[in-house]
Amino acid sequence: MRNISFPSSMESYLEDYASFVFCPEGTDKMHQNAVTKYSRARAFIKYMMVGWESTNYWMWEFLLNTNHLKAYPAVLRKIRMGPPTIILYLGHVISFMEYFRDTPPRYCRLGGRRSILVFRDLKKLYKDVRRTVLGHQTLIKQNKQGRLVAKESLATCQRLAKAKIPSLLDDIEKAPPKDTKTRYWVLRVLGGLSPLHLRAQDRSRQKHEGEGGERVPGR
Repeated sequence: MRNISFPSSMESYLEDYASFVFCPEGTDKMHQNAVTKYSRARAFIKYMMVGWESTNYWMWEFLLNTNHLKAYPAVLRKIRMGPPTIILYLGHVISFMEYFRDTPPRYCRLGGRRSILVFRDLKKLYKDVRRTVLGHQTLIKQNKQGRLVAKESLATCQRLAKAKIPSLLDDIEKAPPKDTKTRYWVLRVLGGLSPLHLRAQDRSRQKHEGEGGERVPGR
């Protein structure tokens, strides 16, 4: 595809399309979206031109290669694009084909009826991939929900923690000043800190005590 070059008439037509999608009064994001639409339309056209006789590019009849067109989502998947990204690509191609249908190139040999057929095939592809996206999003949602802690479990933990707090407070009052284990469990119940973070705090405290000349437990 990199070796494919557009004839001057096609290049001029694509520049007109770039001017059409550009929004002078838009935000930077809108300008970026316009550039993206233009670049993805060019990429699609180059894809459709693969295997076509270069001397006939200007006729635009390569767009009638239905089998090649239908394979476009599969080609995007091969370069590791997910269903949501493929949908965006197809949406931008459809936007270009709407422009193409309403504003045909000067030397185009397709005619209005055949242009509509290409547009119809693209919309069908979009709908098919859209169903895949919905299934993809459902699986992601299920995976996320599977990693969540159940409300019943949270309620049980809160109830047990509430019952445990008074005895822990008594333990910490009775514990020696250097008793980090008791403080560890109190902090875990009261603050909800992760064990990893608490272990890091304990190691830091023990290191500080060791540098002061006192014996560090476990060493």
